[in-house]
Amino acid sequence: MTRSTPLIKKLTLKDLQGQLNDFKLETNKTLYHLKQENEDLKREIESLKSKLNRLANDNEDLRRNVAYYRREIEGRSVRARAEREGLKNVRGAGRKGLSQAQIDKIKSMLDKGFSVADIVKETGIKRATVYRYKSLFSKGVTVFKDPFDLI
Repeated sequence: MTRSTPLIKKLTLKDLQGQLNDFKLETNKTLYHLKQENEDLKREIESLKSKLNRLANDNEDLRRNVAYYRREIEGRSVRARAEREGLKNVRGAGRKGLSQAQIDKIKSMLDKGFSVADIVKETGIKRATVYRYKSLFSKGVTVFKDPFDLI
């Protein structure tokens, strides 16, 4: 009977330690590469966050600019309509305002000691308006309907 070579090789302790060291070396290399890749990914994520923040700021600036230009266009269209319709002051276009004679009448009646209720009955001017002019006169403000009346 001849001796046949075994199919399974007997491993010595030295062989096992060598394979274990090779495995550790490969594992360490793999861990090192994974760590490097992780750091690269972190840097890339930070870069993307920075870009996203810049885009968000740019977007906010764009929104502000759009809102500003919308207001500007609306204001221009209101002014253009006012010019077409011949209005001098669009904001006060619905108000008639007091004439200089009415303002002078309120002042003279207040100076003579008339009450606000008496002035309202006499002139037909609203009570709030009389109070507003009374307040102005008490502060020493001279009220002119049209500043060019001084000339």
